Amino acid sequence: MADIEFDIKPASAVFIDVPNIAQGVRSNAWQDINWKRLSQAIASSEILVGTTLVRATAYVRDWNEGQDLLASNKVQFRTFGKAIDMQVRTNDDIDSLIIEDMWGVVAQHEQDSIQGGKLEYPLRVRFVIVSGDSDYLRTIRKLRGIYGSNLELEFIVYSWLSGMSQDLQDAANGYFYLDKVKGFKALGE
Repeated sequence: MADIEFDIKPASAVFIDVPNIAQGVRSNAWQDINWKRLSQAIASSEILVGTTLVRATAYVRDWNEGQDLLASNKVQFRTFGKAIDMQVRTNDDIDSLIIEDMWGVVAQHEQDSIQGGKLEYPLRVRFVIVSGDSDYLRTIRKLRGIYGSNLELEFIVYSWLSGMSQDLQDAANGYFYLDKVKGFKALGE
């Protein structure tokens, strides 16, 4: 029988809903946003301290937007010397991609925790969701329900002051307003 350990480093994942966040810019254009500055603000904040960043993904509806986003910004999340390039995923249904990746992060963290015959519980996962959309709450509740005490799932939300749903704000372990991230809006500040 495997030994059980109870002190593993949390896995962190950043999920950026580009169209949702772009709505908060006056021109509603994702090009008017300094994504590199956002990644720096998240990576340098206390929310990733003591965690292992395993994913940073931006979600767009159109592949051309994704290519432009990567080419113009070369966005990296740098945390304590380690850098992770932001990945881009495209699909008309962005919410389903984010939900799929949430489940994937938890499943991968569980698989990674089974090392050398040791099963390490509870799994500790931190999601950073850059969106004001409360559609992700159902998935967070399902993950917590299925895993029970075997999962410590924390989530942090970044959104516009005017765009964050009250349900998301109430359920989050912490939240930050994009309006206060200096240099994030590339135009019109």
